[in-house]
Amino acid sequence: MKKTAFLKKEFFEIIKTNKIIILPAIFIFFGLLSPLTAKYTPQILESVFKSYGMASIEMKDSLFTDSYAQLFKNISQLCFIIILVFAGTIVGEKVKGTVMLVLTKPVSRSNFIISKFIAAVSLYSISFLLACIACVYYTFLLFPEYYNSNLVLSLCTLWAFGAFFIAMTIFSSTITKSFTAASVLGIAGYLLVSGSTIIPYVRDYSPGILTSLGLDILTGKSAPTDLIAPLAVTILLAAAFIVGSVYVFKNQEI
Repeated sequence: MKKTAFLKKEFFEIIKTNKIIILPAIFIFFGLLSPLTAKYTPQILESVFKSYGMASIEMKDSLFTDSYAQLFKNISQLCFIIILVFAGTIVGEKVKGTVMLVLTKPVSRSNFIISKFIAAVSLYSISFLLACIACVYYTFLLFPEYYNSNLVLSLCTLWAFGAFFIAMTIFSSTITKSFTAASVLGIAGYLLVSGSTIIPYVRDYSPGILTSLGLDILTGKSAPTDLIAPLAVTILLAAAFIVGSVYVFKNQEI
């Protein structure tokens, strides 16, 4: 009961802040924008070519998978927002001194970190789900097809990509002493993970390949079994970040 009390407090704190509005709103916006972009971009480009008297380029008709390709691109770029939103999760409490008030109560340091992580992932998951619902609904309205058997697995892969960066951001927020340092470290981690996808052999196990691999699974270019290695590495690294956060936090002087 004591272990869940602090988690409930974290959920209540999220509800009281602008995070509960801002993050879902951003995700919903890009969820709606993705199918619209996929559907109308070819038409817009054709109009631009005609307005300048240029020969129009014959473009293939957009497919429903193009809508989800836009979603994957947008969500992967939103990881910068995710990092900035959650960079102050731990370090903010330390800077304000409120962490001392919390730890004087029957709340262990490990419970503190894990509760912060669960609350952050919960907010992200709600935002992500709303974006997916918006994207799927408008894809249904705008395209002849909107679904295949690999869609759910593909979207879960995209979710895992964002959840991984929350774990990484919790770690950066734990080991740093300012919001700026936590943000810079988190963004540097994002760039490092993304850059690892250009390294032969490493890319096959990198969390950074989850977005492109998830989309390839949706379009049939890759098999679901290709997901096993990078997803396993992603889960292990995310767990390592949380365990590392707990270890560092337990040994920090607050």
